Amino acid sequence: MKYDVRPFLKIKMPGLLDLLGTQNISWKTINKNFGKKLQRIKDELTLTQKPIFKEATFYSVLMSKHYKTGEGDGMFDWYSTLFQSLSSNLNPVEKALIHHSIYNLLIEPDKNYLNFIGELAVLNEIKKQEGYDLINIEEQIQKENNTTADFLILRKHDDTNILVEVVNLHFQEIDIDDHERIRRLIESKLNNKIKMKFINPLYEYFLQPVIWVKGENDVEQLFNLYDKSGLPIKNVLAPFTYFSYWETSGKYEHHFDRIY
Repeated sequence: MKYDVRPFLKIKMPGLLDLLGTQNISWKTINKNFGKKLQRIKDELTLTQKPIFKEATFYSVLMSKHYKTGEGDGMFDWYSTLFQSLSSNLNPVEKALIHHSIYNLLIEPDKNYLNFIGELAVLNEIKKQEGYDLINIEEQIQKENNTTADFLILRKHDDTNILVEVVNLHFQEIDIDDHERIRRLIESKLNNKIKMKFINPLYEYFLQPVIWVKGENDVEQLFNLYDKSGLPIKNVLAPFTYFSYWETSGKYEHHFDRIY
C-alpha cells in the first residue's frame, strides 16, 4: 500500500508545511520511510498477536493521530503548535535555512527525532525575543577543523554573532530522584561538549541543554535539581524541559520552560 503523508500534514499540522514553503523536499522518500515503518509494525503484530510497545517516534505520533488512538495526541498538539509558532517567528530567509532540519525530522525513524524537535524548540524561544536573527545553521566553530554548532545567531543591538549549540539530554529511562547522579551526568556531558568542540571558537558561544524526561514527577525533580544555584559551567544556559497539562476546557497547555 502506498502512503501520502503530505495531505495529512496539510490538514492536521499546517505549520510544518508553512515552514517548508516552496523549498523542494523528497516526499517520495518520506512516504516510503513511513510505509516501511508502518509495515514493520503490522508484521510484528501479525506475528505476535499481542500489543507492541515501541519507543515513540515522529512517525508513531503521526500514526497515532491518523488512527485516532489518542496515545500521541499531546505530543502531536505540541509539535503542531511549535511549527505554527516557528512559521510566525521566522522570516523567509530563516525558514529556508531550517529546511534540512525539517527534512531530517520527517525521515528520522527512531527516538533521535527528539533532537531535532529540541533544536527547533530552542530556535523558537530565541526568535520569540526581539532583536535576534538566525544567520546560519551548522556554522563552523573554529578554523582548525570543520566542527559545527547548531545555530549562528545575530544579536542586533550590538551586532554580535553568537554560536548556539543545543545539547539534548535523554533521561527518560533514568531515575531522576538521584540528584547527585543526575548533576554528574549533566555536567559531565556539557563539560565534555565544550572540551571537544569549543577549543578556539570564532565567536561568542553558548550551550543550551534540553532535558527530556518521562513524566510529571521527573519534571518536578528537575525543577528541584538546581533550586539553590544554577549550573556551575561558564557559557551554559539554564536547561529547558518540556511538559504539558490537560485543561478542563479540553485543550492541552504546553510548557517548554527553563528549570531555573
